[in-house]
Amino acid sequence: MKGVLASLIPGEMTDKRQHKRVTIKSIGDIVCLDDQRRFTAFVGGISRGGLEIYTPEKLGPNGRIRIALSFLDKDGRLTVENLSGQVRWAAPFKDAYIAGIQFDVLVDREATPALNEYIENAERYFA
Repeated sequence: MKGVLASLIPGEMTDKRQHKRVTIKSIGDIVCLDDQRRFTAFVGGISRGGLEIYTPEKLGPNGRIRIALSFLDKDGRLTVENLSGQVRWAAPFKDAYIAGIQFDVLVDREATPALNEYIENAERYFA
């Protein structure tokens, strides 16, 4: 992994992403399924396979989470999509934490139509 992430996780220098990451302005309401903690996280980037969050809570590797992701759709309307996934990596970041979440199911037209459309548009714009 490159940039900030490479400096946070020693020895992790290869990018293992299978899907292109795009920027999204969003907030996730997180529920840790292992211990029922609830908190809000800012999303740094997203792909069809997962996202990066900045959180006040420490997350352990392999922890299971549920995310209610709030974002503005292509028409500027507030939209919420519900996702679930697993913490793949986590590290301290200033006075907070940063973590990579892998979704249980890829973002697609059926399960998360508004998010799928957002990612498709962003992929075309930044291609």
